[in-house]
Amino acid sequence: MFKFLQRIFGKSSSSYESLMDSRDPKIELSEAVIKQAVTAMEPIILTGYSLKREPQTKSVPPRMPRDTSWPVNKKGVPLLYLGTVNASNFKIAIFEHEDGLKKEESNFQVVYISSNLNDQLIDLEPKHSGLIATNRYHQNEIKSL
Repeated sequence: MFKFLQRIFGKSSSSYESLMDSRDPKIELSEAVIKQAVTAMEPIILTGYSLKREPQTKSVPPRMPRDTSWPVNKKGVPLLYLGTVNASNFKIAIFEHEDGLKKEESNFQVVYISSNLNDQLIDLEPKHSGLIATNRYHQNEIKSL
């Protein structure tokens, strides 16, 4: 009976082996081919930014558009200011509660500030200095596609 079932369904290892045999072989790229690809992509490389959390001693509240209040989560708890990401035509202010996204999605908020609002920005006063994080996001310029 077992041999009959093997003829109908095949061996378990043979189907796995045939699947592995059908995979594409690994391609070896030479340094010349890699350099040629990098040269071909240079015209489309843009400036990007990477974010790292680093300790900073400067405690400055963010500058936000007028009629903006300090961000709070669903429970009304003020969020911690973690820093601002600056690009050439916009800024993004990052706020997060210590519990983070694991417990509630409103614990993390990003405020987009377009460049045409720069003349209308005001200092956003925190209720207390504990709302400014000691570990802030630090922005590094990188090359990106």
